[in-house]
Amino acid sequence: MSEEKSKMPKGCVIGLAVAGGLLLIIMIVLGVVYFYRDDIRDAALDMVEERIIEAEPEGYTESQIHRIFELYIIAIDSGDVGPKEGEKAALIFQDVFADDQVTSEEAVRMLAAMRAITDDMDDSSLPPLNTETDSAGVDGETE
Repeated sequence: MSEEKSKMPKGCVIGLAVAGGLLLIIMIVLGVVYFYRDDIRDAALDMVEERIIEAEPEGYTESQIHRIFELYIIAIDSGDVGPKEGEKAALIFQDVFADDQVTSEEAVRMLAAMRAITDDMDDSSLPPLNTETDSAGVDGETE
């Protein structure tokens, strides 16, 4: 008697190879995103910052907007941004990215949400404010 080897159909083998390849690609993409997550976040924040500066929100200078974004990045890195605050800012970020246009109202709303997070930060952990280029305070005061 001869034993017959059970063979998988050729379609199953091809399907398993394709599924394995897709799984490998997904794992590589997730690994790259995880490894470069801070760079991706910083690039997205830089893009949003540029759009907000272009929208020229009332009551904010370019240096004030830049300072708010610096403080926001410090807050994220230090863990001061909780899930609730992060979700609120993420929803506003989605509005900014959705229509590729930042209105002055959206910019003011976003800056207010970011300031709500950064205003509570301890000043001892912050880098010094550059007073040469920043003649007004970060709290929206004008000259």
